[in-house]
Amino acid sequence: MRITGNLPESKTGLSKAMGTWRPSGNIQVSDNVLGRNVPIVSVNVRTRNWFKWWDGYTDGNGNFQCPKDYYGDLSYSLRWQYPNNRFDIRDGKVGQAFYNGPSQSRSAWNLVISSGLSWFWASIFKAGSFYVGQEPFGLRDKPFDLISIQAMDENGPGDKSAYYKGTNENIRIWRNWSDGSRLTSQELFVITAHELGHAHHDEIYDGSFVLNVESKVKEPWACAMGYYMTSSVYNLPINTSLNWYTRQRWSIGDDEYSPLMIDMVDTYNQRIDNSNDLHDFISGYTLPQIETIIAKGGCKKITDFANEIRALPLPSGITNTILNDYFNQYSGTNSPTYAATTINGGSNFTKGARYYSPNNRFFLVWQSDGNLVLYDTQENPWRDVWTSKSWGRETTHCIMQTDGNLVIYNLNNPNPANNRNVWCTNTWGNTNARLSIEDNGRVVIYASNGTRELWSSTNDNSTLF
Repeated sequence: MRITGNLPESKTGLSKAMGTWRPSGNIQVSDNVLGRNVPIVSVNVRTRNWFKWWDGYTDGNGNFQCPKDYYGDLSYSLRWQYPNNRFDIRDGKVGQAFYNGPSQSRSAWNLVISSGLSWFWASIFKAGSFYVGQEPFGLRDKPFDLISIQAMDENGPGDKSAYYKGTNENIRIWRNWSDGSRLTSQELFVITAHELGHAHHDEIYDGSFVLNVESKVKEPWACAMGYYMTSSVYNLPINTSLNWYTRQRWSIGDDEYSPLMIDMVDTYNQRIDNSNDLHDFISGYTLPQIETIIAKGGCKKITDFANEIRALPLPSGITNTILNDYFNQYSGTNSPTYAATTINGGSNFTKGARYYSPNNRFFLVWQSDGNLVLYDTQENPWRDVWTSKSWGRETTHCIMQTDGNLVIYNLNNPNPANNRNVWCTNTWGNTNARLSIEDNGRVVIYASNGTRELWSSTNDNSTLF
């Protein structure tokens, strides 16, 4: 028994080990981008004392507590496997990855993994665990199953840092870039989430994912998973310079790694930073909506995806014209420029007065119920494309001010100390700004140069007081 390491080292042997105790501990990994330790959630913890074994998993704080009483010393270890074997980490191409902890121990195991190959495994596992059990988007409870992630302790090839192989549902991730530099915690997170996005798509797709689905649909979903999963943890803005992470510098005619499905959700128009980028006024769709679409057997091409999106109710601020213009860019058609009706600073709205777009399809009106609304008259019944959500409030004035702020007031408030603002676009400090009602169904406040957008109905960051 002494050879097996299951007897106490103490000379008094089993006589000192008669008191019972329950193993516990905490498992964390050092994150070199966040600059702190973070818990490893749902990793398999194992305890062993001769013939007595326990397999359990860490909780949301990285803690574990064995429910069994032990006599004497035991050994701890980690197996890099998620509950129900949704995924596991492999040491290279074949063997299961383990972390061997203290042996002949009678104390809690509190571990921070900060270096070495185990740090590589832990960083990948952290991303996978977030994807399956912690993501905040409301995706399916079982996005994938029995996925083996081969963690390769070597430089990646020049054209990739990881890949998903649909024929055997394996993922391979390299520890280093092709030049030998190590991947950071954040880079490993986005790469892992991207490849698990492929596994997710493969799992839910009604048909042969490998044979049927074009890369121009596969990669945008994986890019969206990589971006949204990672930004939930690392909180990086959509306009970060890391284009491989956000895909916002993608231009018409580029590769299949497009921002198509990122753009359905975000509120950022990348054209404002670069005239070669997509014109993206789209926002308001959700990842569960997109997940439902890509699961359909008929969603094989971008045109299939676009038609499924068109079949959904339009989000606030979005019109069919805006949606069609966006999708047309993927077939090489640039988004057109639209005529607009202009309302200059210093203009007062009158309740019930309609301000039409030049094509007379859309109009903006300050209603008697206090709500400012943009209507589409080609819908039956008329659709309120966008509203200030100020209905039911007492309102006395609606003004496009000379400082660039569009404001709805209640000046009947008898107490000046109380805020008399009901709603505003938060665009003050912009003298000579103007309000435009455009033929594509957008309301925009432009800066004095006539091109820089300060606020729009498709990127509504206004305040309702």
